[in-house]
Amino acid sequence: MRAFSARTTRIIVRGLLVLLVLGVGWAGWKYLLRPWLFPPSPLVFTPKVGLEPLQARSLYYTSEARNWLQKLRPDLLAEDDRGEPGPRARGYAQATQDTDLFEALNGRYQFDTLLFLGDLSTYPNLLNHLLELEPEKRKFQLVYVDHWMMVFKRSPEHVWALEDLEAVKSKMTSLHADDRAKFLAKTGERILAIGHTEAAKQWMEQALAADGSSADALAAMAGYYCVKRQWPDAEKFADKALEEIKDFPPALQRKYMANVGTKHMIDAFKVSERLLAMYPNNPALLLQHAYVAHSAKRSAAEIVALGRYIALANAAGRPAGEYEYALGMAYATLAMENKIGVEENVDHAAEHFRKALASPSLTPDQRREAQHAVEKAAEDQAKRKRN
Repeated sequence: MRAFSARTTRIIVRGLLVLLVLGVGWAGWKYLLRPWLFPPSPLVFTPKVGLEPLQARSLYYTSEARNWLQKLRPDLLAEDDRGEPGPRARGYAQATQDTDLFEALNGRYQFDTLLFLGDLSTYPNLLNHLLELEPEKRKFQLVYVDHWMMVFKRSPEHVWALEDLEAVKSKMTSLHADDRAKFLAKTGERILAIGHTEAAKQWMEQALAADGSSADALAAMAGYYCVKRQWPDAEKFADKALEEIKDFPPALQRKYMANVGTKHMIDAFKVSERLLAMYPNNPALLLQHAYVAHSAKRSAAEIVALGRYIALANAAGRPAGEYEYALGMAYATLAMENKIGVEENVDHAAEHFRKALASPSLTPDQRREAQHAVEKAAEDQAKRKRN
């Protein structure tokens, strides 16, 4: 019995050693040897394919686009915006969430070209705004799509069609499987965003066929299921992507959407915290975090996110009346939830309601509620002084 137990022990130990060697070998291949033997292609890991031929007289661009423009096409940037981000760049960043601001900027600068580059989750409002009208009624028409970017032009000679992707795809035929999966997945995400749902799925399936462990391909498929509102599948693919890359922003964003879709707001709040930790001054993520914090009844976190967003708006000289109103409501909620600091929170609420009342953007109901809150706070302050 002892001999059998010793033999069994040796077999188990040897088996574990084999698994360890295989695991180390696999990790060494995936994270050390493979990237060295097959370095990432600049065709995939930079937006040079689309940026090099881009022409524009007056260009609107997203925040991530600005970084690449500085590296690859600084000639497309206004002269006063080639150094540190100025008022123009900060306004452009905020306009991804504020379509009225975008229209105001368009009226001022008369854009002939719009460059949407980077993670799609950072500019959904503006993209939807551009695509919401019938194609023939749009001010800007889509003219180019690839794995990094979308380009819109005012009154172009040629409007983009799915067939145009073949020219881009032909440049990627010699790529290694990893790079090909990334290219196919990221292109599929953009096709999905502009409404070609089933065509996008085909590109994503090709990406997974090229590399089933590609975080980009897995996150892209999660995005497809988000659009289809099939939340369990969306979360499953997002989790698989996060197994490959722990804090992969596209996968976190899809997981957030799936949690919101299933009304698991606490889980969505925790995912949003991870995203915001990576991008603390991203206007879209600040508003997203404020929304989910409100839904998850995390008033303190909502206050921090709204306060940071308003500070960015004020620094850029942009109106923020509706967000001042939301911040006032958050302080009022915190005053009701927390017995500590009630008077201070009520005063903060009144302060932000007063700022909101100075804005013309409030709805009649918001204006009445803000006015009532200010009057009630004034009464409370008067009582405290008398006592």
